[in-house]
Amino acid sequence: MSIDVTQLSKFDIKSIMFDGIVETSQQTDKNASRVSAIEMRSRPSDTEKSIMLRKRLGNLWHEKTGGSYPKLEYLTLIKQNTFQSWSSGKRKPSRLELAKFVVGLSVDIDTADELFSLQDHSLDCMSNRFDYIVACAIKDRDDIEQFGNDLQKHCGLSIF
Repeated sequence: MSIDVTQLSKFDIKSIMFDGIVETSQQTDKNASRVSAIEMRSRPSDTEKSIMLRKRLGNLWHEKTGGSYPKLEYLTLIKQNTFQSWSSGKRKPSRLELAKFVVGLSVDIDTADELFSLQDHSLDCMSNRFDYIVACAIKDRDDIEQFGNDLQKHCGLSIF
């Protein structure tokens, strides 16, 4: 699935009526009731998705930082032990942590959406303010500081 971010703008945030304001991992797939039993069986299980997410995060970490934990922390504000707990499967990242990862490492929108889908659910830019801000940050190539300022301003969330 490709998200068209060309029309997204942080300047429009106040004029859009969102269903959700802050990040959540409790949203359900809106199309779940439209999926046949055969399609459901062909979807990866939660365990398979968790493994795929860990592999993708590790690959992106190597690709974007050369496997450097200090560079990861500088770009994303994610500490080494936190990233290692994801990599080992002890826990999976929250949506906020995943957002810091994709924005800080300048991941493209399609890859970011794939990661969010593996984590819980795809980005929903038109219904969720947090997802909209994430998509705008990716589109605008914001650094982690700008992203954090926008989250604070529009969602009341702090990443610092």
